[in-house]
Amino acid sequence: MSFLLIFGAFVFYYQGHHQRIASSVKNIVRIVRPCAFPLTYSIGRFDEQFDISQEELLDDVKLAAGKWENALGKDLFVFDPDNSQQFSDIKINLEYDYRQKTTDKLDVLGGSIEQTRAKYNTLKSKYVALKEELARKKGTLDDLMAIYRSSKNHTEELVQRIRAAESDYNDAVNAINSLVPDLNAIGKQLNITVTSYNTIGAANGPEFDEGEYVSDKTGASINIYQFNDKQRLLRLLEHELGHALGLSHIANPDAIMYRLNSGDSLELTQLDIDALVSQCKI
Repeated sequence: MSFLLIFGAFVFYYQGHHQRIASSVKNIVRIVRPCAFPLTYSIGRFDEQFDISQEELLDDVKLAAGKWENALGKDLFVFDPDNSQQFSDIKINLEYDYRQKTTDKLDVLGGSIEQTRAKYNTLKSKYVALKEELARKKGTLDDLMAIYRSSKNHTEELVQRIRAAESDYNDAVNAINSLVPDLNAIGKQLNITVTSYNTIGAANGPEFDEGEYVSDKTGASINIYQFNDKQRLLRLLEHELGHALGLSHIANPDAIMYRLNSGDSLELTQLDIDALVSQCKI
């Protein structure tokens, strides 16, 4: 039993030692040929408060990495099948903090605003229609009253028509009066909701630090803090993977390597590709 334990420890040490040597050799070669070997990545810290599974995250990393790989026509990233954080070139961390918490709150409020606004707009349209109907009924009543005042012979038919017009007019007034409190209440609610939305957004400044690529003596990692949807996450991953390849920011809002995640496209610009080719010395 003791022999098996000692042998197992030796194998474990040897494998680890072999991996460390291989990793060191690769890093030395990368100094001369930065893209000679694919960068390995693994999942590090994974906060389950995000609405995404580890499998979905890995699929998204693969999609984002593929944009760079297709541009160069070679493998630049590969998932560590052992998910070994110790020997992976990059650890990908999903960290839930005030940034994503705020985003989640804004999503809820955003939905509330849209629902409230839709209800308000429906009631407002009904109010406008009732006002137009009231104006028509008032015009009919005014015309009949003008005939009544100018006529010396007040027939029963005219009197009945005036009474019917008065009834229609009063019904329209009551309909508007019953609608106004609801319209005002929803309008007030909408203003409060919008104020809350703006307050929460402003409390965190005009921009989010959605993610970052960090490389220090402990190793390299991509830390994801916040994303609104899959498209934003893919762009964020694509951007940080670019940093992992050694790329710097590009002063063009359309570029994936622009300092802000402000675009919608997942496609690399020619500026991104040129920077990649230059970095990889191809």
